[in-house]
Amino acid sequence: LWVATQVLQAPRPKAQAKVFQKFLRIAQQLFEIRNYSSCVQIVSGLSNVAVQRLKKLQRVRFFEYLDIILIFY
Repeated sequence: LWVATQVLQAPRPKAQAKVFQKFLRIAQQLFEIRNYSSCVQIVSGLSNVAVQRLKKLQRVRFFEYLDIILIFY
């Protein structure tokens, strides 16, 4: 829930996309070092319905990258 809150609290759509991208990179790094619990928590926050409804993120297609990470679970 904290991850979703951080994305949604960004003042502008461009800033929201940057925060989303930052957390996505963190989740990828956590996955690589096999810290699956923390990775799943971040992915859960990024998969939040409120975050998925953001128009700017839908255009950038970050959710395709998120699906790639979810395949491994």
